[in-house]
Parts: sequence; C-alpha cells; structure tokens
Amino acid sequence: MLTFFLVSFSLGVAAAAALGPMFVLTFNRSAARGAWAGIFTGMGAATIDGAYFFLGLSGTLNLIEGHPAYLGVLQLLGGTALFIFGMTFLVKEYKPISVRDNQTKYHLMFAQGVGMTIFNPMVIFFFMAASLKVLTSYASTITLFHKVVGSLFLASGSLTVFIAISLAGHFVGHRVSHAVLRVMQYISGVCIVGIGCYVLWSARSFVFA
Repeated sequence: MLTFFLVSFSLGVAAAAALGPMFVLTFNRSAARGAWAGIFTGMGAATIDGAYFFLGLSGTLNLIEGHPAYLGVLQLLGGTALFIFGMTFLVKEYKPISVRDNQTKYHLMFAQGVGMTIFNPMVIFFFMAASLKVLTSYASTITLFHKVVGSLFLASGSLTVFIAISLAGHFVGHRVSHAVLRVMQYISGVCIVGIGCYVLWSARSFVFA
C-alpha cells in the first residue's frame, strides 16, 4: 500500500498547488500578516482536502454526480460564497498585522480556510475525479484503514504546499512596500471574484435545464 499512500500524498500536492482561491489567499495572507497566518489558513484547507478525499474514496461524493439538481445548488452556493469573499478583498482596507500582534486570530484564519475549501465546488469535483481514479486502481485491496491513512497522507501533501506558499509569501512580505501588498490583496480579490463568477456561470446549465 506504499504506492497508494504516495499517490494520495501527490494528489494533495496537486490540489494545493493549483492556482485557486486558497493559493492566492494563503500567499497574500502570509505576505501581509506573517507565515503563521498563511499556515493556519492552509491547515484549514488541508483538513477539508483530506475529508473530501475520504468521502470520495467512500463513494459519497460520487453520489452527487448522478443528481444534477445537487450540482446546481452546490455551484450556486459555492460561486456566491467565492464572489462575496473576493469582494471583501477589493473593498477592505489593507492593514498588515504583526505575527506577534494579539489581534491576530489564528483560529479564525483556520476556519476561513475550512470555509473557503468547503464552498469551492471545483475542490469537490477534483476529489470526485481523483478518488474515482484511485478506487479504480485499488478497489480490490483498499480497506477502511487505508482510506483513513491515505486521506491523512493527502492532507499532509496539501499542507506541505501551503507551508511552502506561506514561507514564500512571508519572505516576500519583508521585501515589498505597503502599497505593493495592497496591490497583491487587490489581485487576490480579483482572482477569487473571477473564479466565483466562473462557477456561477457554470451553474446556469443546471438552473435553466
């Protein structure tokens, strides 16, 4: 099963490395508020990545595929959540906060990473496809224990990438000006709003079917 665990870890790396909302959010946050801010945000996302992979391996996520109405609702909710969150980046004033600042609420950053990942339909679609591929290869040998450990490996792969992104953002943040960081926040907002609009546009085929 070593190969299965390595595949799971690699899928986690691939999921986190994709240039999506969590990538830009983690990089922006660590640049503005320090590496730990990005790491805690990434921990939230990695936790949900592992949970989604487990659900996918258990066949739960694939049930959605056979119900277009559920897909439509999922895309509407997820697209709206991403759009609103991205807009907060565009209208919220940039305020850098020191890592040692008592106002830095890491538990809220963790929760935001969880929320951003849960409401991103593209994450669910990724793990629907990924878990189906893995099940096809290991259907005859995979057990509940392997599913749990594989999900932990996937979460570890995802978190490894988010830590790397956080460290990169942290060191960049020490070298750029306040104005540049504000521009980075604006770019992050535009990216997230764009992804939200794309998801909402994709939902039209289910809503008007």
